[in-house]
Amino acid sequence: MKTKNHMLLASAIFLAALADTRAQTTFTKITSGDIVTDVGLSAGCTWGDYNNDGYLDLFVANNEEGANNFLYQNNGNGTFTKILTGSIGTEGGDSIGCAWGDFDNDGLLDLFVDNGGRQTSLPSFLYHNNGNGDFTKITNAVTESKFSYAGVWGDYGNDGYVDLFLADNSGKNNALYHNNGNSTFKRLLRAAPSMRVGIPSPVPGEISTTTASSTCLSPISPKIFSTPTRVTARL
Repeated sequence: MKTKNHMLLASAIFLAALADTRAQTTFTKITSGDIVTDVGLSAGCTWGDYNNDGYLDLFVANNEEGANNFLYQNNGNGTFTKILTGSIGTEGGDSIGCAWGDFDNDGLLDLFVDNGGRQTSLPSFLYHNNGNGDFTKITNAVTESKFSYAGVWGDYGNDGYVDLFLADNSGKNNALYHNNGNSTFKRLLRAAPSMRVGIPSPVPGEISTTTASSTCLSPISPKIFSTPTRVTARL
């Protein structure tokens, strides 16, 4: 009986401490600075520490033809500086989505921006991070003209290089681009046999898929981590 009472007391203390912690978690709305006072037909945004200073910076995609996108550098003191030089902060293309990803494994976040979401078919943007606060615009397979709506990085082949999946908003096929490992990409038009799901399993009553990757961006490190995951489905 004493043991049960002790457990109940410990649970009550824990819940009270948890409630107190939650009560102390508050937010203050930021009302000053370009990051909250800029006006745009913004459709997408993404956090990423592109200069590796330990603070998350912000890119904002604007879905208005001719309007520049926004890039804000985190000053580390609760304020941001709007970047007004270089191609990444001085051009736009009816942008609607964006995703940071280190596609060449140099430890620096690069940026993909998909364009033409609702207005017209436009080439997307791919920016390579030069490591000095500036970016170089790259043209390759992933920048082809499409009604691009959203792009996401992920190492589906577990070869150590992030690939790109791009959603199309025009009723046409979506696109999957394989990272060749040399800063070029190849659009896949059909899956190889080893990539197909539903491969028969030696265990009766099960279907076993190939190994997939789950990826996530660390808010502390700019690297993308890939974790192999085995997926099975019992019939």
